[in-house]
Amino acid sequence: MDGASEYRDAWRGLRILVPAGWQVRRSGPGLFLHAATGRQVVIVQPRPGPRSVEQLEQDLAAWLERLDPRARLQPEPGAPSPVRFFTATVVMPPGEEAIGLFAAQAGRGGGLITGFLAPATDYDAASPVAIGALASLAALPAQARRPWREPVEGACTALVPEGWLAEGTIQSAPAQGLPTIEFRARSSDGMEAMAATSGRLSVEPGLLSGLLGGLSGGLVGRGRFVNAAAYAEAQLLPALRQEVPSARIEAVIARPDLIAAGAAQEAAASGISVEQVLQGQPSAADVVFWFERDGREMRRVSRVLTMRVPASLAHGLPLWMALTPYTYQAPADRMAAWEPVLEGVCLSFQVDAMWKHRWQAELAAEAGLHAPGAPSDGTPLVGKAESLLAASTGRPLAAHERPFLIAPESIECPADLADLYNAGVWPQQAG
Repeated sequence: MDGASEYRDAWRGLRILVPAGWQVRRSGPGLFLHAATGRQVVIVQPRPGPRSVEQLEQDLAAWLERLDPRARLQPEPGAPSPVRFFTATVVMPPGEEAIGLFAAQAGRGGGLITGFLAPATDYDAASPVAIGALASLAALPAQARRPWREPVEGACTALVPEGWLAEGTIQSAPAQGLPTIEFRARSSDGMEAMAATSGRLSVEPGLLSGLLGGLSGGLVGRGRFVNAAAYAEAQLLPALRQEVPSARIEAVIARPDLIAAGAAQEAAASGISVEQVLQGQPSAADVVFWFERDGREMRRVSRVLTMRVPASLAHGLPLWMALTPYTYQAPADRMAAWEPVLEGVCLSFQVDAMWKHRWQAELAAEAGLHAPGAPSDGTPLVGKAESLLAASTGRPLAAHERPFLIAPESIECPADLADLYNAGVWPQQAG
């Protein structure tokens, strides 16, 4: 593989060669490798916990059917029981036929789905590149981690690297709302991961903006709705420059995959339609900042989401939300090596379901309402959200922009998957 680079991921406990010109998209517990055009994609999707080959086949089939409802997996003959190969023909947006080859591996501590999709027109040339990448997949010593729980109320949990300091802060609840939680984990040598449940609620300028701002005691800001990239430039960058005047935005990475998955989750949680959520023009981006502190170059990545509050939830008011659910930073020369770990810590952050339910029940009782039940699963809605998003933007989602899971599982013990990474099922295909 001429020009390939090695991607090393100490959070997932794996390494793999990335073909020249390709990019890596971390997705839940796994990865996508994809060509810049999105026409070729390699998937590495572990499934923590016991999984049968049949369950893995169902997971893979469900993902392929979101790409093409007519896609069907065909098992390859003669495959041994712990490993099964499948082929599939998929019509990829905007109508190009692709051929897929996949492997499902069942192990004691988890399962693993690997494979690739390549255009049928140049499959013979493209498939050796994808198989070469998959043949290089191997286990890597994983970053040791420990489970952490907020010690006062048990409000949240996270996975934290051994030796790092972790802390959680519960902020007083705004009027008729849940308390907000801020989580922070940091190392002694400049690595830091932060997550928060708070957001910024604003009302667009107009006759109501001054009145609403006054009645809310300043809890609702005023400003025109902007997308995630513009919000980062208008709000996050000036705030960072208050600390470090050298700060600048280095890159903005659009994340349409988060929009569709988020719309499905919001629709399920709020009891409204996916169409209503998408009418709020949700946007998502990972924003990379550069700054210098104490003579050292630093990089910071913030995930930014914005959307208009659906009319049925905003009671007709022109409200919109901006969220920065997590941020992580590291010395610039160490970011590439540590980014999977930092992002993994952030994504492992979860609000405790029982803590949240207790607060919701208390607030509902004060308002004379019934406590809300558990939110519905948004997974069945994600395919619809992806289709509607593509129709509204005129840009079909590529395969690597369609995550396997909208609520991905954390990998608590990557060692359970090491044998699957090292099994070497793809070199046989290369031969």
